[in-house]
Amino acid sequence: MSGPASSEDHAGGAASVLIVEDDSAVREMMVLAIRERIGVACVQAASVPEAKEALGQGPFSAVVLDHFLGALHGDVFFEHLARSDPSLAKRVLFTTGRVHAPEIDALCERTGNLFIKKPFPIVEFIGALETLMARREDRGA
Repeated sequence: MSGPASSEDHAGGAASVLIVEDDSAVREMMVLAIRERIGVACVQAASVPEAKEALGQGPFSAVVLDHFLGALHGDVFFEHLARSDPSLAKRVLFTTGRVHAPEIDALCERTGNLFIKKPFPIVEFIGALETLMARREDRGA
């Protein structure tokens, strides 16, 4: 697939969230929850290459990043993001379906980012995302 999996229009730097998730059903659930509960637009990507391309559709208030994305893990995208947009890299919500994920725990400990295990309650997902989005507002970004 070339280009982002799908996107919604968002103009003038309005709040938006980049969702990087290879499972289309999970991605769609995240989009619906974000739209209904927070009221912001989402840009979707199903892989690391799509996520890198989607960065051009920003600015983003936060990123939801699945750690296990097939061939290239989410930490590859995270490291790219840390180099290209350090401010946004501080607003990443990592997700995974793995029961035991010490590498994500270590990454979040090192970066201060948040992590949520799938399946997760929507209220917990939205709460974590709102916490990260507030970091942007706190910095006046």
